[in-house]
Amino acid sequence: MRGNQSISFESHSGTNGREISVPIATQEFDYSALDSDEDLIKECVLLGENLSEILNAIIEREVSAARAEAVSGALLMIMESKRPVQQTHVLAWAAGIYLSQGISMPELAAKLCVKKQAFQQAVRRVSEKLCLRQTRASRSSEARENMRLSYHENNHH
Repeated sequence: MRGNQSISFESHSGTNGREISVPIATQEFDYSALDSDEDLIKECVLLGENLSEILNAIIEREVSAARAEAVSGALLMIMESKRPVQQTHVLAWAAGIYLSQGISMPELAAKLCVKKQAFQQAVRRVSEKLCLRQTRASRSSEARENMRLSYHENNHH
């Protein structure tokens, strides 16, 4: 965080006893930026202020950091892979990109010249490493049906 830079003057006694002005470079600093999230929330509560703005800012910052971490992790996996094209498809599958395209895992594995089981294990490892939940396409048909029914029950009452 960078503040406004300016020049201030400070008075000092010169060697001859006279006052002299010495220029000093200064920079404004936002000391409130040093407060922790907990400190900011406590201060809002004590002042009776609305917490929604501060909570939204904290959530936005954390979501942004998590996204950046996930993207960095995915790119690093591709860069370090001996088969970057395959790794890209594994990441795409784990992220659910193929779900809307109607491409099955066996089709994709065949296209990449790997066994479905190997592709599936790679997707599982990537999902675990990046803390991704299973996409609908990766779940069993029974699990998909249970999710559909649960969604229907929770959203149509």
